[in-house]
Amino acid sequence: MFPFQDLPFIVQALIAMPFGLIIGSFLNVVIYRVPRGESVAFPASHCGSCGASVKPYDNIPLLSYAILRGRCRACKTGISWIYPLVELLTGCLFFAVVYVDGVSAIGLAKLFFVVVMIVLFFIDYRHQLLPNVITYPAFLLILIYASLGQAYPVGFGESPLFTTPLIYKILIGFVLLIIGAVAFYVVDVMDNVLFGKYLELDEEEEDAALRDVDEARLLRQHDRVIFTSMGFGAICAFVWAGVAYLNVSSQPVWVTNAFENLYDAALGAFVGGGIIWFLRAIYFYTRGFGGMGLGDVKMMAIIGGFLGWPAAVLVLIFGSIFGSIVGLSQVVLGGSQKGMKTKLPFGVFLGVGAVMALFFGDAIIHWYIGLMPH
Repeated sequence: MFPFQDLPFIVQALIAMPFGLIIGSFLNVVIYRVPRGESVAFPASHCGSCGASVKPYDNIPLLSYAILRGRCRACKTGISWIYPLVELLTGCLFFAVVYVDGVSAIGLAKLFFVVVMIVLFFIDYRHQLLPNVITYPAFLLILIYASLGQAYPVGFGESPLFTTPLIYKILIGFVLLIIGAVAFYVVDVMDNVLFGKYLELDEEEEDAALRDVDEARLLRQHDRVIFTSMGFGAICAFVWAGVAYLNVSSQPVWVTNAFENLYDAALGAFVGGGIIWFLRAIYFYTRGFGGMGLGDVKMMAIIGGFLGWPAAVLVLIFGSIFGSIVGLSQVVLGGSQKGMKTKLPFGVFLGVGAVMALFFGDAIIHWYIGLMPH
């Protein structure tokens, strides 16, 4: 059998694109149901207005939307343009990632990262919400991936920590994973203590589509995901330390590489999330209310953990520029008073910046370094 990996990357990308369209169709379910606390598996796809089940032939990515002219077959209610956009965007990004990296470990990791960014982008766009049920597991999975020695990109590898004996690296790696397992929970608790705000959803300004959600049930579901993620992260920390210890003699290069990448991911998460949290704290104490949500902190921790701290800084720059452009446009078009009071979903701009940094971050950083005097 001809190995798929031996095909030219352009062929792999063309094959990957339809899979991206299918994944995009599923992401629409995630984007719609997760903020409402609904299962993404049951019931089957149905119209949000009349409840009619969506037949398989009406669930073909892009094609069904075009044939039905953007309306439900049963009740003729209009279907949001977001649905085909998510499918098309996911398909195009799958094509782009596989075209660059092929079907490889790093390529699959980038696809996961892209999927997370798409989900967070559109949930934040629709509801100004970045759910813990997405950010908690995503952050831990990225740290676990980094602990396998495959983080993207590496860099920042001259720390004195990397010259210590391997046994210390194993212990430090274990501690980093344990910290990662509980980090978001600690941030939630600290936010409650410092700002008196545990819930990310403000009841008075909650999205209209979510007002009928059973908040108690939603919180129970979120808590299950949070504590399951933390337990899973703790188990992975013990497994990583055990595997690394057993291989410390036979595979010292692997252990060192795994530690370096895990350290880079933890540093990137700390820098990315830390900057946003610090700015949020300053804004709160100077103006009396939060300028950014805690979800933005977690999203930036995910971005920094995967892309590394230099790219995380780049994403913050991109996000600030895009946010400023949109904000100023609203001030000009909507009037100064109305525009200044409009809340902007910063996660949307971070998502755009993250995808740009994924594809162009290294080139931009190297270009900038080249401008500096040697």
